[in-house]
Amino acid sequence: MTRFAPRRTLAEAKDDAAREAIRAALVEHSGNVRRAAEQLDVSYAQAQRETTRLGLRAWLDGEYTRADRQPQNRTGARRPAKSDT
Repeated sequence: MTRFAPRRTLAEAKDDAAREAIRAALVEHSGNVRRAAEQLDVSYAQAQRETTRLGLRAWLDGEYTRADRQPQNRTGARRPAKSDT
């Protein structure tokens, strides 16, 4: 007997493809939604909506902490972390 994969709708398949494309762009750009949107050729607002709609917002917040989003100086190098001393 041959087993087939569970049936999916076209909308589900499109959402899966969009989720993977957005996730890959976010990983490539270290969680920067604006840069990911530019790469995907969509507006920043659309990228924000899609990350929320596709359930990537929680993944994004968990994957990239504040330490990963340190500000950079003019040369593009990360600034040293401030110490509590």
